[in-house]
Amino acid sequence: MNAIFSKIALIGAVTLLSSVSLAADNDAKTRLVLGLEDCVRIALKSAPELDEAQADIDYTSSRLDEAKSYRYPQVEVLTLFGPAPQARREDVSPLIATDKSFKFNEMTWFSSADATIIQPIYTFGKISGNISAATHGIEVDRSRKDQRANEVALKVKEYYFGLILARELKEVVLEVQETLGKAHGKALKMLEAGASGVEEIDIFKLDAFSGEVAKYLEEAKKGEQLALSALKTRLGIPMSAQLEIGNERLEMDGALIPEFEVYLGKARSRRPEYRQIAEGLKARSALVEAAKANYYPDIFLGGLFSWAYAEERDRIRNPYINDQFKHLNGGVALGARWKLDFGITGAKVAGERAQYNRLLSTKEFAETNIPLQIRKYYLDLKEAENSAIAAKSAYGNAKKWAVTAVANFDFGLGPAKEILEALQVYARMRAAYFQSVYNFQIAKANLDYASGESPFDASKYIIPIVNEAPISAAPPSVEPQPEKEATPQKMDIPADSSPVTVPDTLRSAEQDELISAAKHDPISIAIASFDKSNALVNGISFGQNYIEIQINSKIVKYKQTKLSIPSRLAIDISDAKCNVPSQTNSVQRFGIEKVRIGCHPKYLRIVLEFSVAGFPEYEITTTAKGLRISTTPTI
Repeated sequence: MNAIFSKIALIGAVTLLSSVSLAADNDAKTRLVLGLEDCVRIALKSAPELDEAQADIDYTSSRLDEAKSYRYPQVEVLTLFGPAPQARREDVSPLIATDKSFKFNEMTWFSSADATIIQPIYTFGKISGNISAATHGIEVDRSRKDQRANEVALKVKEYYFGLILARELKEVVLEVQETLGKAHGKALKMLEAGASGVEEIDIFKLDAFSGEVAKYLEEAKKGEQLALSALKTRLGIPMSAQLEIGNERLEMDGALIPEFEVYLGKARSRRPEYRQIAEGLKARSALVEAAKANYYPDIFLGGLFSWAYAEERDRIRNPYINDQFKHLNGGVALGARWKLDFGITGAKVAGERAQYNRLLSTKEFAETNIPLQIRKYYLDLKEAENSAIAAKSAYGNAKKWAVTAVANFDFGLGPAKEILEALQVYARMRAAYFQSVYNFQIAKANLDYASGESPFDASKYIIPIVNEAPISAAPPSVEPQPEKEATPQKMDIPADSSPVTVPDTLRSAEQDELISAAKHDPISIAIASFDKSNALVNGISFGQNYIEIQINSKIVKYKQTKLSIPSRLAIDISDAKCNVPSQTNSVQRFGIEKVRIGCHPKYLRIVLEFSVAGFPEYEITTTAKGLRISTTPTI
């Protein structure tokens, strides 16, 4: 148990050492109530790693613009202004005077402008190669940004569950301390009354163990504070803010663990590193071809314009004689520019090819080690699951042992030593259970990271979206994908990184929306009888023209509310619970754009958002599986 507290303290200390400095905040009464997804959103919004990655994307984008600009004409202009000697046409007609001498008192001023324009026609792949390399380079940087976002989300999960673990361990110590206090008080009364079965040495034993428990309590408090500070630092929240996390208990979610091959398949199609390598190979290949193109000339169309004027000089109109201080001429020509560098180009080609081969080795390394990494996290997950099951059974029996020992001691049938031994085993196994659950959650987070799950992918939570009818989908690929934002577009987090003030009595924006709409639009309410409360929503399935909300019992009561702009249907299921945080799932089927799930203390809200104006024909019925919303196929 002491090692567990030390681990928590170490995690917090390392985080604090690596954190950035925080600005002072005088609003010590700010209260934040955040769930795991909220914490990830805030961290992604304030993470400096993502700003660095975005700067890399912007830089590569500028290189792409530069490469594209070489396709357009390039103009060079040179202007001059200065002194020039006077000159008359008599000096060259009828004979060229060869005895003219330079005289300072016969100077004048001239001005000139020379312009050249070159329009590339064919470069044997120099321009197109660099454009292709920059295009794929942008995808590499975007993939790297996604990778860093996944790393930030992973860290947030570690700190989030670490804080819950610290609080659970503190509760274990407090529980043991309370039991010891009651046993100590009972022992003192029995000793003062001269009851048999209690000796003074029992008091000493209880006092000694109480002191040890007090020591563990201080360590638990320290671990909690360090874990809380670590989470605040990662989120960029002032230390003075009062942060409360949504999940109060550290528990197993009860979801089935997919097979190892499922995670491996996801990694090959989603993990940013695979996309980085694929796009990087394309970029390097394009750079090799661009370097090889330097062996060949550049074909271009050129234009020349030259003008010069001097006041005290006569213009000579003879194509064989050019006066650099007074003239006007120009022309257009087809040209070729060829640079022979005797080995420099070959060396550059060899260098680019070496970088390409290096990336091939990186690809081979990734294809070998990423599956190994996934297998390790998968085995960690299975081990943590089995350990949690065993530890839960063990601490349950230890608790029964402790309760029996305390009862026997109260009746004078057992010694105090039995209480101490039972409480020690109970505390140790209870702490081991929470440690196993923590390991389970961290292994699950590591698997999400290793398989390339997006931080906000709904599939990693508990409620699944089951497609009963086949839907055509694109096969997994590592081809370039459009850049995705690190955070969802619809967020409950403010635009800046300042803390969100949450009142004690919370009211969501969606609740206000429903209340406002109810004042203007009539609310249609349907009530069905039921025989069991506290229904648990297990999932949502889709058929050809229906959506079925799967619930483990019959519906008690539900209310439907129609909203407009956009068209929405809100269904409130009373006395229903869900084992996931509020979330939004994209549907894009038979007229329904998305499904929003909101978990509230007294009911569960499901909002269907339609992609068309108005409301299509639909029917809500109760089934053996839960609640079905049937629509027409034309929705």
